[in-house]
Formats: sequence, structure tokens, C-alpha cells
Amino acid sequence: MTSVHRNNRPENKSPSPDASIAHNPPPRQRLAQVRVLLPVAVAQAYAYAVPAGMTLAAGDIVRVPLATRSCTGVVWDGQAEADAVGEARLRPVRERLAVPPLPEALRRFIDWVAAYTLHPAGAVLRLALSSPEALQPPPPRTGYAAADARPRPMTQARRRVFDALAGQSPLEQGLLLARAEVGIAVLRGLERAGALRRVALPAAQQPGAALEFRLVRENGALSPEQESAA
Repeated sequence: MTSVHRNNRPENKSPSPDASIAHNPPPRQRLAQVRVLLPVAVAQAYAYAVPAGMTLAAGDIVRVPLATRSCTGVVWDGQAEADAVGEARLRPVRERLAVPPLPEALRRFIDWVAAYTLHPAGAVLRLALSSPEALQPPPPRTGYAAADARPRPMTQARRRVFDALAGQSPLEQGLLLARAEVGIAVLRGLERAGALRRVALPAAQQPGAALEFRLVRENGALSPEQESAA
């Protein structure tokens, strides 16, 4: 009988690159997180992800998702706890509003008031952001400028319109109506007759763009603006 020798040793096969990646996946890059305090009755800030291409700093006013709605909040000091919220559950910041940030002095004052009065910090923040409409972009403005044509007949109301535009053109619609003491129907009639042309005016300065959050100075003195108001 002829004996057959069998090699029972396992074949020495080098693992494929795909198998190596499957067993040793590359570490996932943790999303950048920020703490956002919302003007609701909560005592602590929530963690949100910072989308790619967005840079945020403490004090920035942002729009973030809250349950099924969108809410305005402030990026608060400190780092979000990395393990408090899983990456899969972390929701991204939607927008950074183009308004001045909340100064550090005011943020510390909000924290102090919340601790002193035993109120949630979010409820105190709501007092500082009590007019969210002021943070929204200004509506577009419409103005009128005089064209080359002149309507016939030239009524007194129409003449007052051209007199108002003689000193400044174009004029915002509301300002032109007030200076000429006419109704909107007069302007629309002149526009249809080719005597007026409608123009888009630059957006008015956003209230937040000139807004400065100021506190009383450390020595108790008022600023010149506060003194004039007092």
C-alpha cells in the first residue's frame, strides 16, 4: 500500500489590503463641537457640531436646530464634552448670524445673574435676546428716480413728486411719499407713464451691525452715550 503524505499545515497567505482595512479601520475624525446656550429655560448649553467651512468663537450668535424648530442661540464659553453626545446624534449649527458677538463681559454677567437668582442661564439669556427680529436680515428697499419723460397733464401732486426728487434722487418709496405728500397711486401712475423708474436701494444698515453691548464701567462711571440718555 502506498502511503500518501499530506501536509496539514495551513497555507501561508498574506492578508489582502481590503481585509486589513476591514479589521483595522482608520480612526474616525471627531467633529468639532461647540456649546450653544439657547434662550429657553435650560441651565446648561447644548453641544452642536461645527459644519465644514464654518468658524465659530465664543459669543457668536447662531441658528441651531432644537427639536423640530430652529432657534437662535449664543456660542458659550468652554469646550463641549466629547463623550456627552455621540457623533451620530450630534446636530450641526445651521447658520452664523452676521451680527456682533455677545461680549465676554455680558456672558459672564448672564452667568452671574443665573447663579445669583437661581434661574437657568438660558432664561437669563432670553432677556438679552428679547427681540430676535433685530437679528434678521433687513427687508429689501425700493426707491424711485426721475426719468427723462414728463407726464401730461402735470398736476400739483405730480409736480410735488418731481420737486422732491430734484434735491435727491433716487428716494426711498416711503420717504418720497412723505416729502411729496402723495399716495402710492400717484407714484405708480408716473411709473406706468415712464416718468419714474423703480430702483433697488442698498439694504438699510442692519440694527445688529451698529449694536454694541455695553456695561457700566468698572469704576461705576457711565459712558458718554449713557450720560446723554440719563
